[in-house]
Amino acid sequence: MTDHPLKPETKDKLAQVSVATLSSVLFKKGLRHQVLQAGCPACEG
Repeated sequence: MTDHPLKPETKDKLAQVSVATLSSVLFKKGLRHQVLQAGCPACEG
């Protein structure tokens, strides 16, 4: 899998939404089997 680093602006925007909201949006966009890694604010990287 290719590493795609996030822009700081994107990372800041994602930090403002919950994991449940992000999962719902991905589901509605057609990503039915998504996996979110390091989904906690304390996790860096």
